[in-house]
Amino acid sequence: MQWVFSIPADNIRGPHYVEQALTTIHAVLGHHEAFALGIESVAGEVRLVVECKSSVGSTVMRQLYAAYPDAQLRSVEPSEKRFAVKCWLRSTPDAFPIKRYSQFEDALNRQVADPITALLVAVKSPPSQQTKVQLSLRKCSHRREHRLERVHPELVHKRFQRWPRYARWYAERATRPQFWKRAAAKLTKWLLVGRTPLSMHDDAMGGRTHERESPLDAVADKLHKPLFVTTLSIEASSEAKVTEVIAAFGQFHRPKFASFVRCHKRESFVLSAEEVATLWHAPTTVAQASNVATVEAREKDTPLDLPKPAQD
Repeated sequence: MQWVFSIPADNIRGPHYVEQALTTIHAVLGHHEAFALGIESVAGEVRLVVECKSSVGSTVMRQLYAAYPDAQLRSVEPSEKRFAVKCWLRSTPDAFPIKRYSQFEDALNRQVADPITALLVAVKSPPSQQTKVQLSLRKCSHRREHRLERVHPELVHKRFQRWPRYARWYAERATRPQFWKRAAAKLTKWLLVGRTPLSMHDDAMGGRTHERESPLDAVADKLHKPLFVTTLSIEASSEAKVTEVIAAFGQFHRPKFASFVRCHKRESFVLSAEEVATLWHAPTTVAQASNVATVEAREKDTPLDLPKPAQD
């Protein structure tokens, strides 16, 4: 099932509300249940879409309505058009977060640069073409969460602090689903670093805006949030359009943190609810993107105290 998610043009509710909705969805979602959040351009109109099976559809819809009471979810038929180019992106390393929505705020000038603006502009296509970006999400398994939790205290070792490039190399391979990659990372770590304690490192983490946050603090902050196993696909009518969309994801890169890399096959990675909300949320009035599907008239419940017609 697919729904188009539309909001009023004067919406002021940002990604924080989507993060709250995702946190609730994560709590009730089964490990084998999945849903997808996307941005697509159809007939010259850019729209946010939600795809999921009926078993989880009601939960996702209720939470999105709770986050955006003035929104509309309109059921549509999924497009059957075949795209000329399709690729995947992956955030790496898994344990490190991407740039999050609170880091797009300019506290000095009290201005916010909505990160979804660049994605909406990049996805927008002429009426004769279509472009689609889709985030497929499912609840992170306990085994994969355990791998991420084991990596964090190992990165605290002084030799990892001295060799940050090797620390990123180890963090990437030690959390991958492939056994041989994890085994190679563990063997190399044992030879160069030795045995490390497996207790969680609880240094002071950054605040809501993640100001002056070190990479280790960022890892700890991510692991304390609901985690989703994610696949990110990009489909377009031309290679040039795919390149433009990939360039828009460059805004989420920070030195010494995670970044998106292109893959030619489907590869999963882990994102927190905060990171997913950064990539997909209703645009606010700050997002000056044209041709975005919006609600033209708000729907209100029927008043209960309407006067009744007089009976003869």
